[in-house]
Amino acid sequence: MRVRDSALLECGVLTELLAEAGAVGFAEEEGVLIAYIPADVYSPEAVESVVGNFDGVAVERCECLPPKNWNELWESNFTPLMLEVGGRTLRIRASFHAPTVGGEELVIDPRMAFGTGHHATTRLMLEWLLGLPDPIESCLDIGCGSGILAILAAKRGARRVVALDYDIWAVENARENAALNGVEGVEVLHADLHALPQEQFQLMLANLTKNLLLDNLERLVATVRPGGLIAMSGFYEADALALEKAASSLGLRKERECTAEGWEMMVFLRTA
Repeated sequence: MRVRDSALLECGVLTELLAEAGAVGFAEEEGVLIAYIPADVYSPEAVESVVGNFDGVAVERCECLPPKNWNELWESNFTPLMLEVGGRTLRIRASFHAPTVGGEELVIDPRMAFGTGHHATTRLMLEWLLGLPDPIESCLDIGCGSGILAILAAKRGARRVVALDYDIWAVENARENAALNGVEGVEVLHADLHALPQEQFQLMLANLTKNLLLDNLERLVATVRPGGLIAMSGFYEADALALEKAASSLGLRKERECTAEGWEMMVFLRTA
């Protein structure tokens, strides 16, 4: 789609609304926004309803892409990632990369699921987990994707880790990655935000969109014990204030925030 207002692309509102309409990926080329929507969820009416909110935005064309070997594509683009926080290092690699000599590592084969650490939202969460001074007792990872955050929590000493995702491909991939890293104790559930575990955790990890966080924050808070932490990301820096206000109204106190590439990550303490 042609977007005449460059500020509209930069603020992220258009991509966020298209994501709610089913888009799972985006690319920008000189004022043209390319949105990728799976064929089984694509709705011309939903896309047009988004575009109709903005002047100077028009859908130029819609085409169905031929099947691709997505595994081959991500393998060709997935380079190992090195993180360093407070003297601790973590190398994230795929199973086809050479093993790390010394230091910590995560082995992640993302396949059809999101999460290699290269995207700013995942990287911010990983860096925070890596820098935690004390072991984690229990952790709930919401929208786990490849399982990368849950696996690091387990490697940081969490005795109980539950990860969930509504996408069955992500669930299977997270289980595979947990086994690759020797943390088979990570429990991966096929569930959505309306079927959260009936228990409370010391830490919740929620790398979700702004609207998913706002719409479900009360039920998310209920799964964190008093004195526990909620780390959330997946939203733009411009959306942080709305989330902070919602969190404060539910008795959460902001402990930390950081940004990268326009994306935000915040950590809240449940005070009661």
